[in-house]
Amino acid sequence: MDVYYNADFGSTVCPQTTVGNTPMRVVIEPVAVLRKGFTETALGEAILAALERSRTAPPVPKVDKGAGRFWQVTGIKGFAAFSRKFQCVRIDARGPVLKIVKLIRDTDGGY
Repeated sequence: MDVYYNADFGSTVCPQTTVGNTPMRVVIEPVAVLRKGFTETALGEAILAALERSRTAPPVPKVDKGAGRFWQVTGIKGFAAFSRKFQCVRIDARGPVLKIVKLIRDTDGGY
């Protein structure tokens, strides 16, 4: 799962699953939106809920053209523009251990 943060907006907490029989990850609903000024408790609860959703969600058969456009809740239409403004942290559960990595934006707009 990923957490995206911008000081002026707040955060989006995005659960993920895989697409079919591929390793490709895709964001699934519900995406939690925490507006500027959110509490640590609210962030922790959103992360735990997204981890559980990511752990239990079945693979999706294919990526729908409109699916996974979670960044549009911020008012930004394209992912490249979104990634210029938001930092990304990836959180992976490995049993009882969480692996947390800050992702760096690539020149193509991805992290």
